[in-house]
Amino acid sequence: MPNSDRAARVERAKALGRIAYRLARDGEIVSNVELEGEGKQLTEYRRGFLLVDLGRPWRWGAFETEFSRLRISYAGEKVLELRWDRTGVFNVVQFRPGEWEGS
Repeated sequence: MPNSDRAARVERAKALGRIAYRLARDGEIVSNVELEGEGKQLTEYRRGFLLVDLGRPWRWGAFETEFSRLRISYAGEKVLELRWDRTGVFNVVQFRPGEWEGS
């Protein structure tokens, strides 16, 4: 995949992630869970076939390098996963474009 196509996909994933983040941030708090050895507060937003979940460090004094994770599932399949931390690290773990983007 040429770099310009890759950069466009990353920007599209980020734009979708910003929308999903706002939905999940104000969603229902589901629980405090352990993800990869780090404590996270898990919030969810559900609507039809769309599920957005957000895991953020929840305890006071969390390290800057502790990650946050945003995951979107559509009709039971993961279609987008983003991870970032407070140091500026940002990763698009998975992005599958499709009809879910209009949801």
